[in-house]
Amino acid sequence: MDKFPCIIINQVAGSDYGYLGYKTATAGTRIRRESVTFQVDILSRTSRKELYSVADAVVPLFMISGNYRKDSEIDTYDDGLSAYRKIQTYTKTIMHDD
Repeated sequence: MDKFPCIIINQVAGSDYGYLGYKTATAGTRIRRESVTFQVDILSRTSRKELYSVADAVVPLFMISGNYRKDSEIDTYDDGLSAYRKIQTYTKTIMHDD
């Protein structure tokens, strides 16, 4: 990585499961929940202030639709990259009626 500040987005988890009775319910009444979790890594070599500025701009991108929830937010320093790092995770949950 040569360009900073930097944003990296990875899918880190996901699940899809049917609720009780899914297998035997009639079509259109089977309830299934699908969720996906993204990890957003924000890196800055300049300062924590720049890191927070970029992180504050990322939050509305996920939250504005109302489909995501923020699960965690961690501040740290990455010795290997010599950069300040903020890690945020967001989860989107979708309910299906199959």
